[in-house]
Amino acid sequence: MDDMQNESDSIFIVRVIENYGWYILISTAVILYIINLFKPKINKYFEWKNEQDYIAKYHKDPDLFSRRLEIQRNRVELLQKRHEKDAEIYQRKLKERDAKKLEEIAKKYENANIGQKLGSSIEASKSLKPDYNPLMGDSSRSYRPVKKSPCGGKGCGR
Repeated sequence: MDDMQNESDSIFIVRVIENYGWYILISTAVILYIINLFKPKINKYFEWKNEQDYIAKYHKDPDLFSRRLEIQRNRVELLQKRHEKDAEIYQRKLKERDAKKLEEIAKKYENANIGQKLGSSIEASKSLKPDYNPLMGDSSRSYRPVKKSPCGGKGCGR
């Protein structure tokens, strides 16, 4: 019995869509167009209504406005103090970093020996390959020039 009711309901819905589908589609499109047409006016009305409620609230209690301004001022002062504290900490860190750089430079100049370039050190002049001697010819012996081909650089078979 329940299955027959569901089938008859679905058949009814299909027949309504078959008979009145275009009317439903066109009326939906017109309604959406009208809503989009009047949407700015509706939003403007709601803004005006909220403004009127706001004015009525402050008309009843004039101290509410002063309390709200005081809370806003306190919040701004709190944010300003926090910003000043953060800026002070940042400046202190910058000064410490600059002082460390100056100390490192001073140590480098104190340890500099007369007759050497500043900034050079004995450890930096160590070679990565201690066995390397350019006069021995180890690295240049393995070089062989490319054979010249009449077909260009890629060969004749390609």
